[in-house]
Amino acid sequence: MSKLRKEVKVIIDNVKRDIHAEVAAEIQNINDQLKEVSNNCGSAKTTNCDDISLNVVIRYLPESTSERTVNKVNALIKDGFKVTGTVCDKSERKKNRDSTKPGMVMARFKSHEDKRTNYATEEYT
Repeated sequence: MSKLRKEVKVIIDNVKRDIHAEVAAEIQNINDQLKEVSNNCGSAKTTNCDDISLNVVIRYLPESTSERTVNKVNALIKDGFKVTGTVCDKSERKKNRDSTKPGMVMARFKSHEDKRTNYATEEYT
């Protein structure tokens, strides 16, 4: 009886080692894929990722009937912050519940570097 137990224990230990090796390989594969995705989304050149950290909220920007919010945000960056070489990629105005105040503008920059450039101006700090 003890010989049978030893054989079963050896077989179980072998199966455990095989399972641990397979799990470790899968974990390594998942970590590699996660790192690759992280690098692709974190790159300043990549705009395919829907990264909300590139967004900036601008409040109390005057509203007009036929406005182009991208042009207004770019003018604010250029003339108000006196920053050149940085442009807004996309923007849209959200409606305000209070009709006496203009709605906020959600502006999206092309990269984190562009966003940091605007936050580094003296007027913002």
